[in-house]
Amino acid sequence: MSGHMDDLSPKQQEALRKLRAAVAELPKPEDDDYFYLRWLRARKFNVKKAEEMLRKHLQVREELGIDTTLMHWTPPEVLRKFFPGGFFGEDREGHPVWYDNFGNLDFRGLYRASHREDVLKLKAQHFEKTVHICKEYSERVKPHVLILQQPA
Repeated sequence: MSGHMDDLSPKQQEALRKLRAAVAELPKPEDDDYFYLRWLRARKFNVKKAEEMLRKHLQVREELGIDTTLMHWTPPEVLRKFFPGGFFGEDREGHPVWYDNFGNLDFRGLYRASHREDVLKLKAQHFEKTVHICKEYSERVKPHVLILQQPA
């Protein structure tokens, strides 16, 4: 069994039920079986390890304010001006394209001109926006394109 929604063994279904129950009291960005199965597959359906990983993930989301302030946060001007990447638009077939050009990025210069925490918040904001964009597009197109250009 693959561990995906339509291909769960009875043991995997039981692990899904147990994980849902173990974290029922926690606020989560999503609350569907697909969300929980990601954590279970990442830990080979070990409920205890999946729960631990999920709790750490939710803690980081809370610390960064991902579900509250981060999406309304405005990065410092230096990051808005010099940090590459973002939603590029659509390709010819209507698939969303997110482009991150790290090839020419001067990380040292960015860290000197801003704070490391701001860079992390910006990337977290980028990833959250990517997830939201992909969800919007998933109704009509399945493939998504993410381009990460690294130095040659």
